[in-house]
Amino acid sequence: MTCSDGDARPGERPDIGGVGWSPSPAAPGCGSSPRVTRSVRPPRRPRCPRSRASRAIFLLNVPLGALALLVARRLIAPGVPGTPPPFDLLGVLLTCTGLAALTWAAHLVSETRSTPVEAAVTGVIAVVALVAAVRHLLRTPHPLVNLRVLDVPSFRAAALDGALCMAVVSAVPFLLPLLFQEVFGWGAVKSGAVVLFVFVGNIGIKPATTSLINRFGFRLLLVVSTLGLGAATASCALFTAATPVAVIAVVAALGGVARSVGLTGYSTIAFSETRPERLRDANALFATSRQLAAGLGVAIATDALRGGAALTDGPRAAYAVAFVALGALCLAPMAGALRLHPAAGDAARTITAGQASVTRSAVSDSRKSD
Repeated sequence: MTCSDGDARPGERPDIGGVGWSPSPAAPGCGSSPRVTRSVRPPRRPRCPRSRASRAIFLLNVPLGALALLVARRLIAPGVPGTPPPFDLLGVLLTCTGLAALTWAAHLVSETRSTPVEAAVTGVIAVVALVAAVRHLLRTPHPLVNLRVLDVPSFRAAALDGALCMAVVSAVPFLLPLLFQEVFGWGAVKSGAVVLFVFVGNIGIKPATTSLINRFGFRLLLVVSTLGLGAATASCALFTAATPVAVIAVVAALGGVARSVGLTGYSTIAFSETRPERLRDANALFATSRQLAAGLGVAIATDALRGGAALTDGPRAAYAVAFVALGALCLAPMAGALRLHPAAGDAARTITAGQASVTRSAVSDSRKSD
């Protein structure tokens, strides 16, 4: 095993995800043919043009944020002032310690310079802190995050299964540009343009999501969307440099359709059966789970890529393992959607006369744990 240095040179394979493949001189007695060795090093930062324009693009957030603030002030009615609950200091300490340790453990797993002992110790700290946090949050009368709202089946599916779906959704736009640039040798513009088809599918299906929910219901829609997201993600493992760009774009767009329908379904069903007095706690937990899943999705993708590099002998195969692992992760939210009541979330649907077979008793059965 040899160590590569810097960017790939002519005749060498680029390093990806912290693993590089490069030719080495032949060993004595093995003839004159070079042998390919695998070198392990930290992942190389993608080469991106640096300019004031590339940094100034973030200034777009300023007018967009101001516009969102004005719209929110106009659309959201002011709340009734009340006495705030006491601050849950212990819940903050346990939750922050557990999540920080979990994030750092995921980093250590993907870091070549760390030892397994460091990752294991950090992981144990994360598990202990999070278990203690859950026990505390379930027992204290005024928790930092109220986990008791998870007793509503529809909200539980949205918060937990939706978080797994969100992790896969955030991982795909992270892995695809790396595959295109580091393995296929594409430029940043071409790879970015192809990845945009994920968002083309995402936005293109948005006008139809309400009609789909009203027509088929949440349960069927979530099963199909999570299955489609998993299939589209796993299909990325079949991409090669010879795959037509049109085929890649179609698969990316279909994945965008599945992610859009799934996330919209989870966002809509989340509060459809939650009582009004519990909406504040449910909203805080739902938003927290979404943000946490989005961050951990990139960490999961990095660890999957690292594992694929350890199990295979080529860069494309490492990415294939990562995409298949992410696709398999979608089976968990699909199983959760199958466990939902057929009438779950019907309070948020507009059921036409032709769909009158869904009775009020079925709707009430889906809420009985609330």
